[in-house]
Amino acid sequence: MYENSSNEKRNVSGNRKRRVYDFYGIPYAKAPVGEKRFCPPVSAEAFEGIRDCTRPKIRPWMKNPEPDSAVGKEFCFAKEYLHPRSEDSLQLHIWTPAKMTDEKLPVAVWIHGGGFQKGYGTEVEIDGAGFCKRGVILVSVEYRMAAFGFLCHPWLAKEQGGICGNYGIWDQIEALKWVKQYIADFGGDPDKVTIIGQSAGAMSVQILASSPLTTGLFRGAVMQSGGGYESPLTIGTVQNAAEKIGEQFVEELGVKSLKELRQIPAETLCQAADAFQMKYQGKLLFTPVVDGWLLPGTLDEIIRNNQYADIPYLVGSNADDMCTEDLAKGMEKFASKAEELGRKPVWVYRFKQVPPANQEGMYQGSYHSAELWYVFETCERGSRPFGKADYRLSKRMADCWCDFVTFGNPDPDGNRGWSAYKNEKDVFPFVEK
Repeated sequence: MYENSSNEKRNVSGNRKRRVYDFYGIPYAKAPVGEKRFCPPVSAEAFEGIRDCTRPKIRPWMKNPEPDSAVGKEFCFAKEYLHPRSEDSLQLHIWTPAKMTDEKLPVAVWIHGGGFQKGYGTEVEIDGAGFCKRGVILVSVEYRMAAFGFLCHPWLAKEQGGICGNYGIWDQIEALKWVKQYIADFGGDPDKVTIIGQSAGAMSVQILASSPLTTGLFRGAVMQSGGGYESPLTIGTVQNAAEKIGEQFVEELGVKSLKELRQIPAETLCQAADAFQMKYQGKLLFTPVVDGWLLPGTLDEIIRNNQYADIPYLVGSNADDMCTEDLAKGMEKFASKAEELGRKPVWVYRFKQVPPANQEGMYQGSYHSAELWYVFETCERGSRPFGKADYRLSKRMADCWCDFVTFGNPDPDGNRGWSAYKNEKDVFPFVEK
């Protein structure tokens, strides 16, 4: 049962503004604390009464960015978006049009990036109002990260039938199951769900599309600056190797049992995981793994074996992304392989817009994550002096993304000149002067 502030059929109270209902912090799983830490999520239980979901209250545990760093200046300058951290963060945030009809709307499920170490679903650049005015419901997912979400260790493998790690991906699957079961209560169509992710979120999207455990949970996928085929931003670590890393980490923590590991304060665990990774030149050691169950092989192997979801994809990268050329080629190879295998179409883009900078130390060029301000039409929230060209481009990108969610095609009428990928000439440029 769900009830919003206008006593419609939801058992949560949302916030109506901008002709949009915002619902923040709806639990899709029980708090992963105590014996549930380092375990797959357990579905949330029904609650009595009305739950206040009018504003964001928490975010998952992660290292806070330095205010003077590039990421701090870009995405973490607004303190009102830096909510307290908590392990009890397996929640969804939902934006719906305030004026609903009897027709169920298509749904976009957003999975944030951050290298599987940081990020959250209500960052300053994320908002669902633009999607809602185009008739699309947006759902943003919180999931466990770093050691909380991806620690592997023999203790855990023994407890969990030989499989461990990937808890953050299990969270995403649980969230998609929740959407499948309950999104109709918010006016959404459970059979018209598209998953969208950026960077680590894009890698998550590809993992979800490669897992045998997600059949029927979504019908389309968007991968922004992450994933691909023969790409630097993909997943290939096997569980056994990750367990050895986990053993080193636990040894440095000085704990002697799984029970003791689960009792470590969250802040201590967060700081220890960050320090451990810094010892290895900042290498990301707590990330998804090939476990033989959720992820039966590397992403490249799954593509070669034609075992991933046969659905439409929209993929692309930014001109000044990390690993720029290799990442762009990985996206094109992904699309080319789909064409070779006779699969549903893939559309490929290249974001070339250079956002205006007004501070020293900010990211330069068409930097990694720059497109988020445009896709979600949140340029006015940013710390940069975005101009008219940026707002025009933002509208175009939001139109394309929402058309893909609605029709499975970012150019359904053929008016934009964006064709499904067959060769490099089909890579669609996003830039506005």
